[in-house]
Amino acid sequence: MNRTVPPLISNDLRYVFAHLTPLFQKKLSKYSLKEKEAIKKRIRMFIQNPHSASLKTHKLKGELSSFWSFSINYKLIILFKFMDKETAGFIDIGTHDEV
Repeated sequence: MNRTVPPLISNDLRYVFAHLTPLFQKKLSKYSLKEKEAIKKRIRMFIQNPHSASLKTHKLKGELSSFWSFSINYKLIILFKFMDKETAGFIDIGTHDEV
């Protein structure tokens, strides 16, 4: 997988590389500017420390047991997969019901 740092993430904050899937990028484009700013802030936190308590990062169970998620706010989450020690692939974004 190609390591890609999306434009919304500053290179100087990069501790974990983030790769955005086409589905993630498509769904991200549908959010308002205010929501995108909140998402950007949480992604930066994730890059600095993927297991920060405030992100509520956790491994999923059942059909999604190979994935993890972290919270943007009380309703939005990002679904991702650790590709290796330095790379996370962001798969999807949305509410718990949408992801």
